Amino acid sequence: MATASGDTNKEKLIRFLERRAWNPILKASPKRYAGTEVKRLERVQRKTESQRDRYHSYRSAGEVLKRFRGDLSSSAAKKTNADLDALNLPKQADVADEFFKLAERLKVEPDKSAGRPHKPHPPHPWHKSKPEDRRKAANELKKEAREGNRAAISTMKKAPTKWARDYAQQVTAKKKSARAKKSKSK
Repeated sequence: MATASGDTNKEKLIRFLERRAWNPILKASPKRYAGTEVKRLERVQRKTESQRDRYHSYRSAGEVLKRFRGDLSSSAAKKTNADLDALNLPKQADVADEFFKLAERLKVEPDKSAGRPHKPHPPHPWHKSKPEDRRKAANELKKEAREGNRAAISTMKKAPTKWARDYAQQVTAKKKSARAKKSKSK
């Protein structure tokens, strides 16, 4: 369980990131940009908001420090950093030295725990271009949903209407044929 000072340290680290990295991005006005840069700004603001929410959900200052280090070198951050550069907005790398000095001053050590392991997202069959790949992904998604995988069930619920309708028709057709076989065997 986290200590009171650990919680305070977490809050201090997050407050620093709010002030130095996230707020300049979130408060940037679309009026300063033109054309495609507005869409780029909106995308970066969505990602920043998501990142901010994620950091607030971390359990300790050590986890915040560990995740910050990971975010600095993540492949997902490369495109976002390129967008931030193009928009002349601060990146996490710009404030990293100060952030690490603050963590050192607060005597925060990165969490050694593995945390929760990353589970890959269930497949999205409607994103596959080849029919064979769509079938494989659909079968995998359905199998995961039948096994009770909540992410797979959620993916099925969010499926495009046409794909879901086609799948529902297939299921009902199979049920009808199964019922017909049962009634013939009686």
